[in-house]
Amino acid sequence: MFAADTLHEAGFTRPRAGEALVLLASATDFTGEFNAARMMLDDSERARAGRFRFARDADTYLVAHALWRSALSLALGTYHVPLTFSEAGQPMLPGTGLATSLSHTGHFIAIAIAVAATVGLDIERDPPRRKLQALAPSICTPREHAAVMALAIDAREDALLALWTRKEALLKAYGTGLRMDPATIDADGGIELAHPGHATLRIHALDTGPSLKGALAAPLHVDTVTTLPLARVLARPVTPDGLSRSYVQPIAPGSSHA
Repeated sequence: MFAADTLHEAGFTRPRAGEALVLLASATDFTGEFNAARMMLDDSERARAGRFRFARDADTYLVAHALWRSALSLALGTYHVPLTFSEAGQPMLPGTGLATSLSHTGHFIAIAIAVAATVGLDIERDPPRRKLQALAPSICTPREHAAVMALAIDAREDALLALWTRKEALLKAYGTGLRMDPATIDADGGIELAHPGHATLRIHALDTGPSLKGALAAPLHVDTVTTLPLARVLARPVTPDGLSRSYVQPIAPGSSHA
């Protein structure tokens, strides 16, 4: 199984009730293993990997999807992973009691697994390749736009990037992606978010370290978010129990982690 030893060494295990587990990795950590990653993918994934313009993007895609399948296999205790996708592209694990989400940007990869009906995850490079202020009207609700514009100029890009990760995470958890206009939904962090036709969720900021911003949207019963960097490349302090968990902190309902 692809990266099984790396996952075991990092302390990966099935998430507990009320916990969302987020794996962080880098595709550059698996140079030389891309063919092994390719073998983990199904035909449609291999075909998509072949359509990337740049080899580095294809490599990240291969590692992300292979690592995703390996992590799900270990979490479920079976080589048969019933990973399917909705018409809108939302990943589903029917009959398992687990929800999952995948995000990658540049060479960075994040995978979320939770005991929940749905979960949404997004990571973005920090700083992003393009300025976001010009896109603010298409990203923000009027209230959010006013709040961002009230900030000091040098704080606006950071606020918009954090907001965008929250929007992406929320839309993934809703199962709509960008089929729903992000400028029509509020995406405040740390509070209950109830939009008509969708489950009530809460968005949590992720401890992703430098160079990234990340957010996770999950049902309200998910009150603990654990980020688990795969220590080959994402060097983090090792805790006394031998794990490389960088963030294990219960999140109290109503607290702000935006």
